[in-house]
Amino acid sequence: MNKFKKMCLVALSVLSISLYANENEAESENKKDKLYAPVVVSLFGNEIFMFSNRDVVSNCAVGLVGSTIHQVNGIQSSGAYNVTNKMNGGQHAGIFNVNTTNTYGYQAAGLFNVTGGTVGGAQFAGGINIAAGELYGYQGAGLVNIAGGENGGGLQTAGILNIKKGDFKGAQFGLINVCTGECGFQFGLINISKSGVLELGTSYTSNEYFRYSFSTGPKLFYTVFGLMTDNPFVNGNCMKAGFYDNFATFAGFGSRQTMGILNIDVEALYNNVYYRDSEDCIRSAGYMSGRLSMGLTLGKVINIFAGYTAGFEHPDWYDSSIAFDHTRSHLASKFNNGLMIHHSVDAGLKIRFNK
Repeated sequence: MNKFKKMCLVALSVLSISLYANENEAESENKKDKLYAPVVVSLFGNEIFMFSNRDVVSNCAVGLVGSTIHQVNGIQSSGAYNVTNKMNGGQHAGIFNVNTTNTYGYQAAGLFNVTGGTVGGAQFAGGINIAAGELYGYQGAGLVNIAGGENGGGLQTAGILNIKKGDFKGAQFGLINVCTGECGFQFGLINISKSGVLELGTSYTSNEYFRYSFSTGPKLFYTVFGLMTDNPFVNGNCMKAGFYDNFATFAGFGSRQTMGILNIDVEALYNNVYYRDSEDCIRSAGYMSGRLSMGLTLGKVINIFAGYTAGFEHPDWYDSSIAFDHTRSHLASKFNNGLMIHHSVDAGLKIRFNK
């Protein structure tokens, strides 16, 4: 071997190390031979085999900056990125992981993970996870999770948005959760599923308040957010400065039972009453309430309903007494143990966005 050849070998060894390799006579799916290398170490990709027309298969691929290899049956790890066509094991990268077909194992990256097929395992990313196929396992992202396919099961958790195409036998936790099919459980500010609850409602109560609500999520367990204000149309209330100082917000969970065009809702709510004190500062005080309502759907969009709400006040329950000092209550029941239940009824309509 002459001096020139020795220099080339030294240069290649700095860029990539293959500890062992032998050929398999069987053809790969794309009709090219596979080359098996138990361990492959590289700088930017797969330099030692960059001029080979064979598909490299390895049990352990390590890249200083990046690792690019056809198939991994074990671990692929690099400082910046990993790219593979088949993954049976785990990928770790500082920036991103990409697998063009199915992933059976896990992907963990600082920024994003992409799988072109089904994920049977888990994806962990600081930013975004994408599974073009079905998800059977877990996706956890700081920002967004996306999974395709017509079915799937497991768990999605994201700081902002979860999206699952088709049915999902599992749960989604995020600020916004979207499932184009049926979803087992969703928890967030906005929850959208095929036959779930997605409604805006307004009603007028026996305590002379207007009540505005937004309900979203699966029927078995949906979330409710809303606002109550004085009647803005009486005595020019909406033009008075004090009208905007006194209002209440509420949030909680509900469950719906449907029987044809009839629905019955049961909700547990926490209510926060805002008011201006003697020092001209805006304060708030809260109380718990339970609600039962019955609705009738006309067509597919309009739902007319009537409801009953019980608000609970007790001297030992933090500031519930202060809350009711600043809330109108025309009917209440007092018990010997100090509990007081404030009753109110309301009637109104809801606009349904899930038809």
